[in-house]
Order: sequence, then C-alpha cells, then structure tokens
Amino acid sequence: MKCVHCRKAKGKRYCPAYDGEICPKCCGEFRGIEINCPLDCEYYVEGQKNHQERIDKLRIQKEGIKTYVKRAELFNKNTEVFALVERYVATSFRSNRRIDNRDLQRGLEQVCKSIDTEIKGVFYEYDSENSYANEISYNIMAIVKESLKRYEAKGFTMEIALDIMNEYLSELLFYIDNEPGKQSYLIQIARSYPEDAEKPNTGQAGNDGESGLIIT
Repeated sequence: MKCVHCRKAKGKRYCPAYDGEICPKCCGEFRGIEINCPLDCEYYVEGQKNHQERIDKLRIQKEGIKTYVKRAELFNKNTEVFALVERYVATSFRSNRRIDNRDLQRGLEQVCKSIDTEIKGVFYEYDSENSYANEISYNIMAIVKESLKRYEAKGFTMEIALDIMNEYLSELLFYIDNEPGKQSYLIQIARSYPEDAEKPNTGQAGNDGESGLIIT
C-alpha cells in the first residue's frame, strides 16, 4: 500500500491522522507540520520526547546546567506568556512556510530592542527591511502588551518580558548553531503546539503563499 501522504513510497506505519499507512520519511519530516497528528499517536509522542531529550542534553553539555535551570525557572513563573508566544510562532509558521530561523531571529532582536527602549522610558518599536521579521516583531510586541494587562497583578513586567525574549533568542541561536535546516527551531515549536486534533486533515501541502501571521 502506498504512503497516504506522498503517494509514492510504501506505507509502513499506521497514521491516525490519515487513518492509513504512511512511510517513515513522511512521518518523520511532516509530523505536526503538514500532518495534523493527534496527541495519542505513538510516533508523534516518541519523536517529540526523543528530540527534546537530545537537545536538552546537548545544550547542557555545551552551556552548562545553569542555562537549563534558568529557563525552567523563567518558564514556571510565566507559563501563560510562554504559551502565547509559542502558539503564535507555531501558527505563524504553518500560515507561511517561507519563514526561517533567521527571520525569527531578526524579529526577536527587534522585540528585545523595543522592550529595552521602553524600559528606559522611550516608546519606539524597531523595524527592518525584513517584512517577515517586522510582522513577527509587531505581533510579539502585541502579545507582550496584552500580557502586561492580563498578568501584571501576578508580577509580570517589561523586565521579565525582556528576559523571556532573550531566552527565546538564546535557544534559537543554539538551534541555528547545532541543528541542521533553516527552519529547525520553527519546526520544533510547531510540533510542540499541534493543531486541534479534532480538525479534519485535508492532506494538503504546506502553504507557501504570502505571510499570514496572526495572533492566537
């Protein structure tokens, strides 16, 4: 039986998203990106677990345990903000598969500069000639401002927002230096925030059209 995704190779494992057999290559390459994997799929769960364990181990080896602990502490105190940013990045990447790690890097750098400037009392949002980076920066800044309204009572501040953005930037640069592929970090974020498992899977290829970045 042919693979339900590429229709070329032989399907060798059951894909619950398609309710059919899929080849290992398509499963590994497109899971959670073009394929709307349910969260109980054994290949999806194991793939994410193994990848994250490998990345965490490599980062600890290269940067030390303090980096891991710092991110864990920041995450535990600001889980809602992390979730908003990551869902946005995942949705953005699915909407426009032309975005790559460097676009996200430029966008995050602009966000960091804008937040740092605002902390100093100057309200100015930086932009660049990179339209994708500008959209990323604009929308993440909108998330930051909305988070200030929602979570200020919990102690969320612009200083904490800057720490979070710097941590994302640090993690992204680690991926750029250590993971092959121009979209490696974006793929990992998207796989960490899969689409609604109840949404019908059309089997369509990824959208290569114009940018459709939206806040979720």
